Amino acid sequence: MQVHEWLQTSTADDVMSRSVVVFQETDSVAQAAAAFLETQISGAPVVDNDGHCVGVFTVTDVLLADQKVAAAVAEVAESSLFKSHLALPASLYEEKLAQVRDRITPASEQPIAHFMTTDVVSVTPATPLINIVADMVNAHIHRVVVVDETGQPQGLISTTDVLAALLRE
Repeated sequence: MQVHEWLQTSTADDVMSRSVVVFQETDSVAQAAAAFLETQISGAPVVDNDGHCVGVFTVTDVLLADQKVAAAVAEVAESSLFKSHLALPASLYEEKLAQVRDRITPASEQPIAHFMTTDVVSVTPATPLINIVADMVNAHIHRVVVVDETGQPQGLISTTDVLAALLRE
């Protein structure tokens, strides 16, 4: 079978990984990083309380989380927050201080929802593989989430999954 024909006749259901690690949006960056190390994966879907896919969190996001927190700390240090808000009423000052504290909480303790990719490329099990590969190439991504009709993750397709399936053909 020719590769192009195989891509046209195969579907997400044919190549997806079914045993998928799924994160809750409230999981911490540290919890996700530990799961990546334990399971030897580099990314996973993130779901809300109803189990709907709301994002994807990757090892790259772990690294970017630290950078974002470091940038927030630098911004706070350079700002005149502490000087300009000394004349504020105590309640407003406490509110501003809480906002600063939230921004400089170590990345590892923050929920992954703060750092995940929310522009998720998802497909259904019946989506033709040729469309999935085109989506991955056009969006410059390494994985798509396979969801059911309610938006709940059923599987994951990575570039490795596509290549492994191609080798089996």
